Amino acid sequence: MASAGVKYTIGREASDTYNEHWNGGQKGVSHHGHYFKDKVDPYKIPGDSSSGLLPHITGKG
Repeated sequence: MASAGVKYTIGREASDTYNEHWNGGQKGVSHHGHYFKDKVDPYKIPGDSSSGLLPHITGKG
């Protein structure tokens, strides 16, 4: 990009660069809706760990 004369940024720019209010990681912020609003049970039979995990869910490793 540099040899083509394209402007770019390495790393993170300041919030005011693009007038962003909610950029970056925001721990504990849930107003975006990118979270599960209800608890999700990972087991085939809810609450029964012996039933095994749902497909594509892995246990703590």
